[in-house]
Amino acid sequence: MNWINGFELLCYGITLLFLIDVIRRRNREELLLFYWLAMHDLGVGTTREMRSVISGIFFPSLRCTAYTQLARINIWRGKALSRDFPVTKDAIVFNAFRDVPKLEIPIYILAGQYDYTCCYSLQEEYFDAVDAPQKAFYPFENAAHSPVYEEYEEGKRVLEEIRQNCP
Repeated sequence: MNWINGFELLCYGITLLFLIDVIRRRNREELLLFYWLAMHDLGVGTTREMRSVISGIFFPSLRCTAYTQLARINIWRGKALSRDFPVTKDAIVFNAFRDVPKLEIPIYILAGQYDYTCCYSLQEEYFDAVDAPQKAFYPFENAAHSPVYEEYEEGKRVLEEIRQNCP
């Protein structure tokens, strides 16, 4: 076992202890917040092939030379600080079916079949339910939460189609 796997196991262990405590106290809001943060922070569904946010996003972002060293660090500082923003907590109780049943602008949903961050079937359901002047649903059969990145050629085609059909 290398140190990265050991670190991941430690993080999973701490997370499990926290989850057990939240469940024991039966705090629904805290449990939903935990679930939402865990899904995003652990990178679940970010890409279909990704197995770890540490090796799949964190380390590659620190090696990305398109940003300065400080900017690379600030990405993760911002993620950590954003947990306390009101919008983060609002996202947990947001229900698009209830809160946005109708739009006055076009909506285009690009959905990865393996997306566990934004449930694929719920995206389909919302697409069918929402009232919008123009709408399109684009399924990506081999993608998770990053369909344009994971299926690059199909993503380019879809984005070009959307651009051409924009009112």
